[in-house]
Amino acid sequence: MKINSFAKHEERWQKMAKLWSLYSKYSRPSPEDIRHFNEYLQFALKGISEPLVVLLGATPEIRDLLLKYSKKQKAKIICVDMTKDMFMAMSHLTHHKNSREQFVLSNWLSISKKMKPKSVDVVIGDFVIGNVGEHEKKFLKEVSSILKSNGFFITRAYYHTDRVQKVPNFVKELRRLAQRVKRGKYTIKDAKEYFMNNTMYSTWYLRKDNKVSLSYRQKEYENIRNDTRFLGRTEGKIFKSFWKAWWPLRDKYWTDLPKNELQSIIRRHFIIRKTLFSHDYERAEFCPIYLLRKKK
Repeated sequence: MKINSFAKHEERWQKMAKLWSLYSKYSRPSPEDIRHFNEYLQFALKGISEPLVVLLGATPEIRDLLLKYSKKQKAKIICVDMTKDMFMAMSHLTHHKNSREQFVLSNWLSISKKMKPKSVDVVIGDFVIGNVGEHEKKFLKEVSSILKSNGFFITRAYYHTDRVQKVPNFVKELRRLAQRVKRGKYTIKDAKEYFMNNTMYSTWYLRKDNKVSLSYRQKEYENIRNDTRFLGRTEGKIFKSFWKAWWPLRDKYWTDLPKNELQSIIRRHFIIRKTLFSHDYERAEFCPIYLLRKKK
C-alpha cells in the first residue's frame, strides 16, 4: 500500500485528532512560536476592518490567538480541513469559543473550490507545507489564489540541512533525553516529542525522495518495544509516551525538503518578507516561521 495516499489521509487525521492532547511543543506551536505568529498577524492585519483569515487546520493555539483579532478587528476566521473530526476535537482544546469562527470541509489542494479567488487577507497554518504529500507546488498555488493582491501567508515550516544529525542508536538517544528529564530541563511529554522527531527526521538519509516516516525504521522501534532490558526507568517512560502518542501514525510520511528547494518553491508565488526562529524546543533552528507576501 502506498504510504500517505489520500484515500487513507482522512483516517490518519482522525487518529491525530484523538491523540493531539498528548503532543507538545515542536509538534504543537510553542509559546515563542505563538509570539512570532502574533507579530506577523499584527503587521498583516494592521488597519484592516473585518478581515478574512483562513486557518489551515484547526490548531487550538492559533485559534486562541486569532480570537483576539476577532474581538479587536471583527476578523472572520475560517478553519479549513479535510475532516470535521479534527476541527471538533481541536475545539475541545481551545480556551475560548469564537463566535466569528466557522469550519469549511475541504482538501487544502482544492481550497479554491470553496473560497472565492482573491478574497482572503491572511492564510495561516502550522507545519502545513510538509503535510501535503509531495504536492507543495500545487498547494502554494492554491493558497496564493485565494489571497488578495496584498495578502499574506503566515506559516511555520521545516527544512533539511546537513546540520540535521543522524540518530543511529535509538537507545542512546533515549538516554540523552532521559538525562535532560532528570536535570529538570525537559518533561517526559517534551522528551517524547524530541525522540520522535530526532529519530524520524534522521530517516531522511535512508532515501532520496525527501520523505521521513517512522515506518522507515519500524523494526528498530519495535525491537525496543519488545525488549526493554536496556532502558532505565526514565528512558522507559519516554518510550512508552512516544509509543502511545505517535506509533498509531507510524505509516504516515512527511515531506522534508532541503532549505534551498523549499524556499525556491515558496518564491514561485510569494515574497519572503521576514523569517523568525524560536528557541524554546529542540530542532527549532530548522523550523522557520515565515511571513510571506503574495506576488503580484
